Amino acid sequence: MKVDEALRFVHKGADLQKTHCGPLNSLYISYKFRVGLLFYYAGKVDEALVVLNEVYNASKQVNGESNARTLDTHYFIAGILMGQGKNAEARNTLELCLEPKNCVMWSEVGIAMAEYRLGIVLSALGDAAADEHINVARSTRERYLRDYPDRFGGGKRMDDQAIHDQMCSFWHGRVTSVMKQW
Repeated sequence: MKVDEALRFVHKGADLQKTHCGPLNSLYISYKFRVGLLFYYAGKVDEALVVLNEVYNASKQVNGESNARTLDTHYFIAGILMGQGKNAEARNTLELCLEPKNCVMWSEVGIAMAEYRLGIVLSALGDAAADEHINVARSTRERYLRDYPDRFGGGKRMDDQAIHDQMCSFWHGRVTSVMKQW
């Protein structure tokens, strides 16, 4: 299967990088993040969570807890936890991402995405503060849709989470899907 081949290939690249530069090298951490993503998209969510937690801890040690890459990894972990129905853990993860010391170093879009996911998690937990977080994220989204028309969804109506995911890609230069054609 192609996914298993890709996982073996990226694992081998990560192992070579680790052997050459050590486990706390930025390139190695980047490779490991890709391994985590491949696991996730292959439906191997538990393995993805293990790898991404390793990436988070290494990135925190190398780059610091408030670094954008560290926060992006933690945000992705929260999304996996959310998908597994572990809303209390996802809440703790997202609240850590949104601490004021971290927001100073993170992109506006990263903050908006975390606010949105936190709102969804809080809603699932029955917390009345959910709407406040969702509205903060939506105001950022509305401004981006106004300032960058036709860049999100290629003119098709997208749900809030899809737009926020595209905004993250746009902001960080990880252009995928519809935006790749633009």
